[in-house]
Amino acid sequence: MTYSRNGGYNTWSFDAERLTTVVLTSQLSTSTAATISLTTSAINDNALSGIRGILQKSILSKRNLDFDWTTPGSGATTGGVLSQVASSAFELGYLAGTDLDTFNKVLTGLPQLFTQAIAEIQAIKPTPPPPAGSLAQLWDADRQDNVLCGSPDCLNDNSQYQFLRIEGYQPKAGTPGTVSLNDYWNQNINDNYATTQSVTPSGYSPAVFSDGLVYATAQPGTVPLTLWWSEQRQDMLTVASAEGLTYAKEYGYKQVNANLGYVLTSPPSDVEEDRLNAVNLARWGYSMELLYNALN
Repeated sequence: MTYSRNGGYNTWSFDAERLTTVVLTSQLSTSTAATISLTTSAINDNALSGIRGILQKSILSKRNLDFDWTTPGSGATTGGVLSQVASSAFELGYLAGTDLDTFNKVLTGLPQLFTQAIAEIQAIKPTPPPPAGSLAQLWDADRQDNVLCGSPDCLNDNSQYQFLRIEGYQPKAGTPGTVSLNDYWNQNINDNYATTQSVTPSGYSPAVFSDGLVYATAQPGTVPLTLWWSEQRQDMLTVASAEGLTYAKEYGYKQVNANLGYVLTSPPSDVEEDRLNAVNLARWGYSMELLYNALN
């Protein structure tokens, strides 16, 4: 029997997710005995202990987080540690019939890699969500991109981003003298661009979500919303808070517009207290539970 990665008549393959050798023969007579012989190099049997649970639970945990793009490294080509563990099933399936030395090396290294994956997912535990009506500054290190979110849709669509701070608060919907905060996306440079400009900037396309409101003119208790650009990061940054302005200067951004509109420094007194969790706590908890029980 010869090895085939994808199987086929009179071949064998290795299903690493189930730690099972799969043999597919051609038609055989049931009236006579048949003998199937497989010859492989030695496999480290001791290293197989617990691997099935590690692979299966890691795949399920990653699939659960992939649903809303919160798997670490999901915005980059390299992926994160959990992605490496989950993809090891494919790697082992290939190596089983091509390179047993590397197969054993990957196999013995999986428990330590799995421990690192647990720590990686623990580290993304959701923080308290921004309050309703806030303008939340988010950051994605893989894309080197900031995005200012003023709506639940914006937070949901950018759930893989890390929450940094609240830049300010929006006036209530229907307040006179307000203008829309719009978000645009440039796929070529992976950049979100939040602005009150209603004409789509060159190289950008309108976002699929609406992004809140700001005052058109100064009002009591407001500060200007400003626009900055980083040539190094290829990133538009929209800030209003003192912390946001410090961040812009610290990371070498240059001011493009000193006044896009005005935002409140504190929430309106009658703002609702409902909150939106940008990183779903229940989804994170389910993935963690899968990993914790991989060896049970």
